[in-house]
Amino acid sequence: MKDVKQLIDICSDIGDLNNFYLIYTNKLKELDEAIVRFCKVHMNAQNRGDILQILDQWKPTQQEKKSPIMKIGRLLCSVPRHPDFAVGLDVPLKVLKTQLLKEKKQQLLPTAPGGCGKTASVTMLGHDKEIIGKFKDKFFFVPVSKILNLMVIVQRLFHHICGQEPEFQSDEDAIYQLQELLTKIGSSPILLISDDVWSGSEFHLEKFKFDMPKYNILVTSRTIFPEFSFTYNLKSLNDEDATTLLHHSASLQDGNSRIPVEIIEKIVRSYGRFPLALEVSGKSLKEKPVEVWRSRASLMVILFSYEHGNDAVDNLHELTSWNRATLVRTRKESKDASENNNYYTCYNEDFVTQHDPLRELAIHESSRGPIRQRK
Repeated sequence: MKDVKQLIDICSDIGDLNNFYLIYTNKLKELDEAIVRFCKVHMNAQNRGDILQILDQWKPTQQEKKSPIMKIGRLLCSVPRHPDFAVGLDVPLKVLKTQLLKEKKQQLLPTAPGGCGKTASVTMLGHDKEIIGKFKDKFFFVPVSKILNLMVIVQRLFHHICGQEPEFQSDEDAIYQLQELLTKIGSSPILLISDDVWSGSEFHLEKFKFDMPKYNILVTSRTIFPEFSFTYNLKSLNDEDATTLLHHSASLQDGNSRIPVEIIEKIVRSYGRFPLALEVSGKSLKEKPVEVWRSRASLMVILFSYEHGNDAVDNLHELTSWNRATLVRTRKESKDASENNNYYTCYNEDFVTQHDPLRELAIHESSRGPIRQRK
């Protein structure tokens, strides 16, 4: 960057007709290409290396592995604590609760994109008095995430129910022993919640569907699994609830907000009224001046204004240059695009993959230590 500044200063001092002007312009282009290459390749590799190094440092020691606290924190299947603040989840909570209170076996699937409140909804369900009254101490909550390790889940359930940690010979052995255990603990209703199950885990989920009366399964996922008896699609918040959540997350006092209404509306729309995105955004804008809010609103409108035709591809390339996404080309530009006088027609078969390394890091971190001591 220092080299770039020096070259710009030189170019500013010489006339554009000077022969040296062309030389320095070419040098600027070369430096620009080098910077882009560094950001796209070397910085990505360095970030990945840093994450791997952090994960390696976080490996538990032999003493930690033997610690009963570490084991309890890793194996408990209790319902997480009630969300500190929740809005717009009354309808999904009521629908799921109505289904679970029916006197029959249930296989429920609340589904929605990430950040729509699936986990918050089922967590609130676990604190509902009527649900607690029905399932009592036979309400088990298992966070799954990307990799559904069947034997680990069964081991957690065993530890939660009877304090034992048996070793299993195979997945089939684990499932058989789990069914035997659930049969022995009584005939009262049972509810097993598997939270955040990713696509590709359908085969493992099927193994948990035991032929037992009053045995209920509830799975949250971004993917729709057709074999479930009841599927509920969570929707994003309405404008009023989304605005309320943003106000709360940013600690804006009702009626006395110094932030103009139009800026708040832009941010709410730009984030698609998704609860998690609004909560994170609100916290990052807490106690920030109005200029920061205005800048954030303008940036989000630019990045997510995909309805504006040609701007969409430009925005995707911008995100790609920031290492926030990868634009995957499935075919080259065709003559059809130029004939139609629309360069962007050639992108209609392409797709985008979003980089999400921090999610992997968060999943790893969230599995360490006792639940109430996790950061």
